Amino acid sequence: MSDESKGPDTPQDPSPAQQSSADQPSSESETAPGTRQLIFPPWTDHLVKLLAMGGAFSGLYVVFLATFGLSPYMIAVNYMPEQPVPYSHALHVGELGIDCRYCHTSVEDTSFAAIPPTQTCMNCHDKIHKDSLDLSLVRESYAEGTSIEWIKVHDL
Repeated sequence: MSDESKGPDTPQDPSPAQQSSADQPSSESETAPGTRQLIFPPWTDHLVKLLAMGGAFSGLYVVFLATFGLSPYMIAVNYMPEQPVPYSHALHVGELGIDCRYCHTSVEDTSFAAIPPTQTCMNCHDKIHKDSLDLSLVRESYAEGTSIEWIKVHDL
């Protein structure tokens, strides 16, 4: 039986030259016009878009964090609440030279500087500025044996 006797529906054995070209990958010159050969898998297109969105979101997050997280309101720069009695560390410690440990007796034994009792204030103020209106709450607290409700400024 010759090759001519086989009908068009009958598969023919490929010649050795055809077999070797079918096993090898096609070159760029053999691709169809208007198509391109892919270097990366198609899912990488989605990955690039996700990375771009993540980078944009991260940039916005950093701007938001810097704007609000480092604002004076959040880090309490110049935070000075109004205390019940006007008190100045600059005066008592800075100008008068009173040691911190005189008022804050717990500072060497604990991790915080406790608020002193009114008696500590009166050790000096029963002799100095004893008629000052600013110290009326201190004198009242001492006479009644109650504590002054100070507003906490630092949390060390």
